Amino acid sequence: MRGKKGHMKQLLLGAVCFICLAQALFYGTIKADETTCVIQTENRIDGNQALSLSRDSRDGDLSFTLWGESENVQVAAPDLNRKANAGLITAAGSSGLILPGSRTLEVTDTGGCMIDEKLSGLLFGSTKIQGKSLMIDGRPYEILGVLPGSSGTALIQADRDTKAVMNRVTLHITGKESRQEAVRRFSGSTGIQGTLLPLHLYGIFSEALLRITAAFFLLYLLSGIFRKADGLFPLLVGILSAAACIWILDIRIRIPGDMLPSQWSDFAFWAEAAEQKAGEIALLFKAEKSGMELSYFTSAFISGLFSIFSVLPGYFFLRSLRLRKLSFFLMMTGFFLLLSFSFCILHGQNSSALIQERILWLFFPLCLWLTYLKTNIVIQSPPHWKKPPLS
Repeated sequence: MRGKKGHMKQLLLGAVCFICLAQALFYGTIKADETTCVIQTENRIDGNQALSLSRDSRDGDLSFTLWGESENVQVAAPDLNRKANAGLITAAGSSGLILPGSRTLEVTDTGGCMIDEKLSGLLFGSTKIQGKSLMIDGRPYEILGVLPGSSGTALIQADRDTKAVMNRVTLHITGKESRQEAVRRFSGSTGIQGTLLPLHLYGIFSEALLRITAAFFLLYLLSGIFRKADGLFPLLVGILSAAACIWILDIRIRIPGDMLPSQWSDFAFWAEAAEQKAGEIALLFKAEKSGMELSYFTSAFISGLFSIFSVLPGYFFLRSLRLRKLSFFLMMTGFFLLLSFSFCILHGQNSSALIQERILWLFFPLCLWLTYLKTNIVIQSPPHWKKPPLS
């Protein structure tokens, strides 16, 4: 009886740790596109100016979209007599740069709009609403698609009469230039000055904290294996296990070009680079955020909290876990694989990025395998590999 209670406690601790890490991973996938950057402009751009700039960009080698966001704009479904307040994004250019992965609203779609899943549910009670009519701030639009998300957002294209101020530029970055170089090229070509918003740092923060937390658990298990290892064979098993840990964590270290000095003797470069990065981090907190930028901040914050909350249940789970039988190891592995599958099913279409994450599917099976090795000293050296006794 006591053994069954112990197993149930272990499963509960493991499930809590899994849910925290999986949620941290899920919220960490909500981040800015790495192939774009966002500029907060100093210019107040209206619809006429924005469309002129957008037309010039199609004739050149720059790819960008100007946009702005207005709060508490009234939207209504006239056929159902339902109304709601929304955050309205007015764009001049392809919406694919602002909201990648959704249906693209082109610059010519001035009579169409897109709304997110929250507004779709409030106004129509369904997401199958393509082709339906919608009134936005008293003007009729045809719904061309539904955006993922629950922030209550509508998206339209600007026209010549648009009075909304567009104070953001989403700029495509080519593979050969840094974000700073892309911004300088954009400003030199258009004359628009602005401040680069380093939104990519939100994703770096959440991803780094998640993998540091996971690495903490794996190092705890590997240290126990190496302490008990005796001889060449267990050392080899430990090294292979460590290599599996690195592969599953999928650690990708990328050094931006602006973090590399032009010459090795440029010692002042590091102080300037550190000051620049500190300024970028401070800007993330000080700058006024649009609804979309606020969602990136909130997602990174929630992801970080879930990573931190996983530490205690994960530590006590691994500390109390003993896998002496292969059958129990296989049962636990199946349990966590089932949890991974269920987690993806529950998140539906939003789990497409999760399915490709090795850490979601293989992290806990690897932890169980390391615990099995640590518990059963199966990794002792074969007799002919053992060191001879000292005389």
